[in-house]
Amino acid sequence: MEVGKRIREQRAGAGMSQDDLAARVYVSRQTISSWENDKTYPDVQSLILLSEIFGVTVDTLIKGDVETMTETIDTDVRTMKRLSYVMLGFLLLMLLAIVWYMRADLRLGLASRADRADIRARPRALGHRDVRRLLG
Repeated sequence: MEVGKRIREQRAGAGMSQDDLAARVYVSRQTISSWENDKTYPDVQSLILLSEIFGVTVDTLIKGDVETMTETIDTDVRTMKRLSYVMLGFLLLMLLAIVWYMRADLRLGLASRADRADIRARPRALGHRDVRRLLG
């Protein structure tokens, strides 16, 4: 990024300290430092204030960074697409797990109903402990 370099040059040319500039832009000195060291990027409102303070256009401050921002945005878009595919995969796996669990539970439920109906039809063929075990 070139914005940090341009902010530092403009600030030094105006004979301002980071504290002076921070007070005029309504941010902290640390924010000015992180802009100048290319750790963060000023928001649009701050760029407008900076351009007014330095007497230059916003385009002058960000020129050259448009390409860098475009590359960053493209990279972020690709990352978001990959993450959306991963999330979709997890969602499908969860859906399959739920369907599998419900089918297994349904099969067990039908089998236990059939067993219960069979037991009720002929309760005397089994001992009372067998009936309790199968019904319980």
